[in-house]
Amino acid sequence: MEKERFLVEVTVKGEKGWKAIHMCGSMADAVPVADAVHNLSNLSYLLDTPIAIRVREKMGKGLED
Repeated sequence: MEKERFLVEVTVKGEKGWKAIHMCGSMADAVPVADAVHNLSNLSYLLDTPIAIRVREKMGKGLED
């Protein structure tokens, strides 16, 4: 089983904190999730607050920015 190395994270635009919503073993698995969240966030008229999305790779015990 592949280790979960990549995180898809979201935050409210303008805020500092990020929340992981998906973890997976490859960038190829992370990108479709990030795209789906991005497409949903484009419907901003349905959301009270716009969000930002990013994909990060875990490095060792922490995260690499």
